[in-house]
Amino acid sequence: MEYTKLIVEKEKNICVVRINNPAALNALNTTVLEELDRAFSAIGRDDSVDVVSAFEELTGIKVNYTTFDSNESLYAKMKSGGASYDVIFPSDYM
Repeated sequence: MEYTKLIVEKEKNICVVRINNPAALNALNTTVLEELDRAFSAIGRDDSVDVVSAFEELTGIKVNYTTFDSNESLYAKMKSGGASYDVIFPSDYM
């Protein structure tokens, strides 16, 4: 994928995305934000990118990553007390 304001490099199972807009001191603008959205969407579809494993290997911290079929399912699990998480990212506002 082509980008005018980003540099996207993939090495093994990690992608590095860097803003490359020196004329604007790498400030965020509409073009940069649109390219970031496209880059992260593409990375999210790439099954070979495994940031969680790389993070665990580098830090020794175990990541418990869980997905739910809906925000309602996530909320029910949290409300029941059946799970304990440090960080939660619902897909959108319920």
